[in-house]
Amino acid sequence: MKEAAVSSFRESWQLYRRLLGHVLPYWPRLAVAMVCMVVVAGATTAVAYLLKPVIDEIFVNKDRFLLAILPAGILALYLVKAVADYGQAYFMSWVGHQAMRQLRDDMFQRLLRMPVGFFNQHASGTLISRLTYDVDQVRQAITRGISTIIKDSLTAIFLLGLVFYHDWSLALVSLVGLPLVIAPLIKLTRKLRNSSRTSQKARAAMTRVLEESVAGNLVVKAYNGEGYEAGRFHREAEAHRRQNMRRAQAAALSPPLIELVGALGIVVVIYLGGYRVISPDSSITTGTFFSFLTALLMLYDPLKRLSRINATLQQGLAAGERIYDLLDRETEPNPGTTLFDRAEGEVRFEGVRFGYEPGEPVLGDIWLTMPAGSLVALVGPSGGGKSTLAGLLPRFHRPDAGRILLDSQDIETVELG
Repeated sequence: MKEAAVSSFRESWQLYRRLLGHVLPYWPRLAVAMVCMVVVAGATTAVAYLLKPVIDEIFVNKDRFLLAILPAGILALYLVKAVADYGQAYFMSWVGHQAMRQLRDDMFQRLLRMPVGFFNQHASGTLISRLTYDVDQVRQAITRGISTIIKDSLTAIFLLGLVFYHDWSLALVSLVGLPLVIAPLIKLTRKLRNSSRTSQKARAAMTRVLEESVAGNLVVKAYNGEGYEAGRFHREAEAHRRQNMRRAQAAALSPPLIELVGALGIVVVIYLGGYRVISPDSSITTGTFFSFLTALLMLYDPLKRLSRINATLQQGLAAGERIYDLLDRETEPNPGTTLFDRAEGEVRFEGVRFGYEPGEPVLGDIWLTMPAGSLVALVGPSGGGKSTLAGLLPRFHRPDAGRILLDSQDIETVELG
């Protein structure tokens, strides 16, 4: 199980690193956003630290000078934090939308260069879902992922440093329960990825039914098929709902788990810390303890956000798999090197055979000559191969055997426009 978890983490990281490659071209704004995140983390920790002099010097020692400047200092910190928080949110959003616009351009250009057979195998609704919904999921995983991982991780690290600075023994006690949640979180991560992947497939199927029903509305009405199409859509929408609920169930478990373990640590800290504060030979002041406790309480908010972002990351990774399934496909081959300025127009089919599926020929051993300037009609029953034969000439399909000549030139040697 441990090896499976490590392998899953490695695959996830490789995929996420590839997704991050789409935002690296915009690194100046990304760098500004990261600086803002550091400022947010530092300001949050500074506020927690200032509680020590507020309590010890103002309320205990009644220092009027600090009473005059500390409130203003805390207000200034919150102002700096607010500006930095806005900056990181704005710049991360800018980077995310810009990167995803470029990703959509790349996907659409790849889609345009795919062979006709690819479109026969994939419903248009599924492909549309990849360029719209899947890209949005990737954007969320990148922008929210980077923002939450960096900002909240730094905040947690800074606050943890403050907690250990005040009292390392109490800090260790407060964190004793965290190892208990590691195994459940790993299991939830795998469940989230699987449910996100299945949910996106269900959404694509629902989009396909919607697109087919809207595009073919005249056929639906002509055959009185409204009830049938409504049933199809209901089944796909229900499947999508079920998969979303499985994902929501897995995503909802992480924050309460973190909070429960955190509550256990806080209860122990309040008891032990309070006992040490009221002891005659106390080694910790009231201000130090309240600063410690505030930092500890503030620590669990970024930890909960980090646990919640896991759901967004898994959705984005599942969407990324579908996106790269398109981007990594080979485009339509173009082995030709010859260019025609203008063809005379003679066409010859020499022993041409073709089938959409292996072992199921549609055309077999076609020999046909069409002189330049002639008018040729293909006549036959529906499904006899007329459209297929015509589609071979512009190379919508490639013959399984034989060759097609245009002015005695094999069309395989002609470069596609």
